[in-house]
Amino acid sequence: MKLSYLVGCLIYRVIGNHLPKSDARIKLGGKRVRVFAAKLMLTKVGKHVNVERGAHISHTTEIGDYSGIGENSRLYGRVVIGDYVMMGRECFIYTYNHETLRTDIPMQEQGGTAEKTVSIERCLDRESCHNITRCNHWEWSRYWSVFSSNKRCSTLCCRLW
Repeated sequence: MKLSYLVGCLIYRVIGNHLPKSDARIKLGGKRVRVFAAKLMLTKVGKHVNVERGAHISHTTEIGDYSGIGENSRLYGRVVIGDYVMMGRECFIYTYNHETLRTDIPMQEQGGTAEKTVSIERCLDRESCHNITRCNHWEWSRYWSVFSSNKRCSTLCCRLW
């Protein structure tokens, strides 16, 4: 494990996690400290990002420009967050799951699925987003699609508020 990752974790857990949220009236530099720690910990961090306090992030996570990770969110495994993605609080993303192919064997005894990269990208237009995500029950304002490594859409469709 790299020294920069350990230093970043230490800064984030000891200092950044206890500073006020980014939108607090009295800021005390919490956002800057958390972004600095994220740049030490993560594979890639873009410009003008926001990492809120309480987030647990895998070191293989990548964050694009103008993106944010919400308070108390959990990102486990390889997660690639594109540009202009705003995650709400307590958002959980897992890149692996329990195996459930056989119904005659308990799920706990079947092991786990192979880890796949989860990539969150911006839809370029309404039609391509509708065709990919099949989420026509949402408003069509500013959509994002979530893909697994094989580029098949998962059941998650995120909207910016």
